[in-house]
Amino acid sequence: MSTNSDYAKLSSVLVKSKPDNTEIYDMFWSDFRQEFKTFRVDRLIELIKLIEPDEFLNRCSNNISFDSAWNGLEGKDCLDLCSGSGSYTAAMIESGAKSVTMADGSFKSLDDFERKINLAENLTADKHEFVNKVSRVQVNANTVLDHFQKESFDVVFIRYAIHHLENPFQTILDLSKLLRPGGVLAFNYFRLGTTDPCRRMLRGFFKQYSAKNIFEILSLIGRIPSVKGKYTLIQLVDNDISNLEFAEKIKPIVKFLRNVSMLFGIDEVERRLSFEDFTTSYIHNLNRRETLEFCKNIGLDTDSNGGLILPTSTALSCIKNGPISDIDLPIKGFNTNTSEYMTDLQYVSSYLKDFVL
Repeated sequence: MSTNSDYAKLSSVLVKSKPDNTEIYDMFWSDFRQEFKTFRVDRLIELIKLIEPDEFLNRCSNNISFDSAWNGLEGKDCLDLCSGSGSYTAAMIESGAKSVTMADGSFKSLDDFERKINLAENLTADKHEFVNKVSRVQVNANTVLDHFQKESFDVVFIRYAIHHLENPFQTILDLSKLLRPGGVLAFNYFRLGTTDPCRRMLRGFFKQYSAKNIFEILSLIGRIPSVKGKYTLIQLVDNDISNLEFAEKIKPIVKFLRNVSMLFGIDEVERRLSFEDFTTSYIHNLNRRETLEFCKNIGLDTDSNGGLILPTSTALSCIKNGPISDIDLPIKGFNTNTSEYMTDLQYVSSYLKDFVL
C-alpha cells in the first residue's frame, strides 16, 4: 500500500491539440479538490460493468465484493478519453493495466492528476507505477484519430462524454480504429429523453451568458464541485437579494430560476444546474437501437459484450473482432446544431408565457 510520502513525478503533459472550449473545461477543473480517497470501489464497479459485464453479473449474483481485486486490464494498453479528474485512469492502473493514456481537452485536469495521486490515501498500486504507466495528453476528442496510431490500444474507455462531441458516430468509428483486434470500446451516453424539458429550459436560458458568468452564479450556490457555495438555491430565490453587492448583475437570473422552480420544483431545478450542460457545444441524445446498429455495421461485436447493458440502457461495450468499415454516418437521431436538443430563448419564453421573465 502506498503512503503519502511516496512521491510520484509524472512526465509533463503532452499537448497535441486543444479543443475550442478548452478554457471552459480548465475553468471547470480549476482548483478541483476532489481527492482520490473513495474513488476505488465505485470506479472499479464502472470499469467491470463496461469492460467485463459477465464478471459484473457474476459478482452481483454471487455476492462477491466489488472491493476485491479485479485484474481484467492486466497487461492491456488503455485509452481513457475525456478523462476529467483521472479517477478512472487511476482505477485502470489499480486493475492491472500495462499503460494508460489519459487524454482530455483540459490542461488543468491533466496537470492536476500528479497532485491527486500523491495525496491519495487508498491506492493499492505503488505510486511510482504511475510514472511508468500513465501518459497525459491534451487532445481535441473530435479529432482523436489524428493524434494516436491505429490499433494501438486494447481498451478505449470514454465515460459520459461522447454525447458532448461534435459527431458521436464519427467518434465511435474513429475510436474503433484505435483498437487492436479483440480490443474493447466502452462508453456511456445520453439516451433519448435525457435532456428533459427542465434541463432544456435551463440551458436555453444560460446560453446567453458567458462561461465566466455561469461559473460565478453556479459557484454562488455550490453547483461547481471545487467551490463551496454561499447560498442554497432556495435561499437565493426565496429571499430579497437587493442587499447583495452583485444584486443587479444576477437579478434576471434569480428571477428566471424562481419562475422555473415554480414549474419543476426547487429540488429538480437545483439538480439540473450543471456548468457543463450550460456551456458545452453539444448534448446529443442517442437512440440506443440506432447506436447498436451503427456499431454492428462498422464491424464491432455488440452481442458478446454490448448486448449486456447494466444497469441502464445508457452504456455500451463492443469488441473489435474484425476490420472496421467506413460507412455513411447516421444523420437522423442527432444534430450538429446545438438547438436540436437544447431550446433557444424563444422556446423558453413561450414555455414560461404565464410568468414574467
